[in-house]
Amino acid sequence: MWFKLISFVLGGVCILKALIGLFFHKKFYSWDRRQYAAQKFPKRLYIFILYGIVMVFTTWYATIFHYVEYGYILTIIVTISSIKLFSILFNWKNTSKKILNFIDSGGWKLWALDIFILIMGIIFFLLGIYVY
Repeated sequence: MWFKLISFVLGGVCILKALIGLFFHKKFYSWDRRQYAAQKFPKRLYIFILYGIVMVFTTWYATIFHYVEYGYILTIIVTISSIKLFSILFNWKNTSKKILNFIDSGGWKLWALDIFILIMGIIFFLLGIYVY
């Protein structure tokens, strides 16, 4: 049940982010750029940091206390994804510059990123339905 829930939450968030990035591309990345261009850590990003931390702890809790077959798939993905989360949190200046450069050089890379995130969201949903 835990891994199914985690899969559906990750899938829903990925699909939502991807659809916003694909259908409101210019507006979304203008907003995103403003967040990462800020000198100080934007308070709005705390909600995303909180979401990320909750997902990391929930996934590891499920891995340790409620493990199911193939649960390691989500544990690995969430743990690797948390590297960005913690680099944003503890190394704001360098990480925000890198993300800002990526957004500025964007073009097809931003579209490809959103398509990749959409595919990952679908994969998470399929894991929740057929594996967990």
